[in-house]
Amino acid sequence: MEPEVLYQFLQEYGQLLKREIQLQLDKNYTYAPGYNKDAYSRDRKLDYAGNKPKSPFGIGNLSKSIDVELNVATDSVDIYMLDYWKYVNYGRKEGKYVPIKPLEDWARSKGLPDPRSAAFAISKNIQKFGIMPTKFYENALDNIANLILERFEDDADDYIDALFGRIEEKNITL
Repeated sequence: MEPEVLYQFLQEYGQLLKREIQLQLDKNYTYAPGYNKDAYSRDRKLDYAGNKPKSPFGIGNLSKSIDVELNVATDSVDIYMLDYWKYVNYGRKEGKYVPIKPLEDWARSKGLPDPRSAAFAISKNIQKFGIMPTKFYENALDNIANLILERFEDDADDYIDALFGRIEEKNITL
């Protein structure tokens, strides 16, 4: 593949990947069902307003932090997002407390009246129930791969290898 064609391809599909990741984050996820999806069967009230589906991720800092850049030096697309993306994507099993500072910052950004108390309560909740995986990143990659398959048909394998073989995940923190 010619370098100019590759760079145009990586730039175009890198931006599509960014948008697809954001769309995946914007999906409605059931609020805090726990890692094993059984948190409401263990000491949680089923009529709690937080049980209603909502999207706590897509409109927040994680979605806003996503950036992709073409890296000509390595013929790659670098993806940047806040480092907690891993916990949103892969979830977090119960048993460990979450660091308070990032939760406190999050609570403050949401305008909660007592961010420190909220952070401790959230950390305790995660320690007790965990966080369910969303798989937003894998879903976005699958959707982009399918888009490439539709567009390029027979040549799709080469283009998919060009894109996914050259993606480097990078994390940023605020």
